[in-house]
Amino acid sequence: MASVTLSALNKTYGMVEVIQNLDLEIADGEFVVLVGPSGCGKSTLLRMIAGLEAITGGEARIGDRVVNTVAAKNRDIAMVFQNYALYPHKTVRQNIGFSLKMRKFPKAEIERRVAEAAELLALTPLLDRTPRALSGGQRQRVAMGRAIVRDPSVFLFDEPLSNLDAKLRVEMRAQIKALHRRLGATSIYVTHDQVEAMTMGDKIVVMRGGEIQQAGRPIDVYDAPRNVFVAGFIGSPSMNLMPATTDDTGLTLFGVTFPWEQRRQAETLPEDVVCGVRPENFQLCAPEDGIDGVIDAIEPMGGETVATVAVGEAKLTVLYRDRRPVAVGERVGLRPDLATLHVFDARTELRR
Repeated sequence: MASVTLSALNKTYGMVEVIQNLDLEIADGEFVVLVGPSGCGKSTLLRMIAGLEAITGGEARIGDRVVNTVAAKNRDIAMVFQNYALYPHKTVRQNIGFSLKMRKFPKAEIERRVAEAAELLALTPLLDRTPRALSGGQRQRVAMGRAIVRDPSVFLFDEPLSNLDAKLRVEMRAQIKALHRRLGATSIYVTHDQVEAMTMGDKIVVMRGGEIQQAGRPIDVYDAPRNVFVAGFIGSPSMNLMPATTDDTGLTLFGVTFPWEQRRQAETLPEDVVCGVRPENFQLCAPEDGIDGVIDAIEPMGGETVATVAVGEAKLTVLYRDRRPVAVGERVGLRPDLATLHVFDARTELRR
């Protein structure tokens, strides 16, 4: 296995800068998820590490070796793609072992590695089938088997689950994480799905516009987002972000002032802020006891309910787990839990 170090990395297409002076350290054996909206540069970054995209500036290292000009086939990486990229006329056995055959491994060694990978991925009964006789999840496991047999220094995953249905994605997420624990391999995983990022990564890297907005343990990024963008992107349902004002006495939100309780009185905050409240940290109450709003939509989800509350032109999201009898069109109040409040400077959008 090997670490991956990216230093002042740049990628441009003509006058368009896709990756901007990016620095990132990925430790040996770490599972890192690159996450962000479409067009943020995460797949381009992965392809630069793989050697499928040329590096415009900066340096990429795999282990102690600078790989800027090293051909993809010589970087000792294995990549799992979104579309599986299997040979339709070859069997599962042949697909998994194909790269070893091209590298002229002995037949016995190929058979041993294919058998081990198939056993690990529960593919042994399927070895003589062709891809057309497999489900989407089975095809994705074949693609992973093809990567595993190479015993690479780094595994790269480019949105490998996006073609699968919701239930299968959950199952495959667990399988990929279990596989990582067994192999101990350095893994870099790209997704636009922040739920995937939160549940899979040892570390997540949130990207926007070719830049890293925040990197850290998933729970740390969730609990302390660095800026307004990260706050709104990480979390499902997403955080409520609202303009507010502060002074020594409390927080004023939609004309209602909530006195500080646990926030330090001496803390210096700008007057104009963006206030962030997770849906689970809003409490429903009587209209006169909080922010006055009207239930706009209700989404029962079994163990919990998501309600959208209209406050003027704003739409706020509330998540609650009790079976309270609220209805669309009903007037309610909202009270934020100030102990879990997120406050951002309205000018810089950085966390305070």
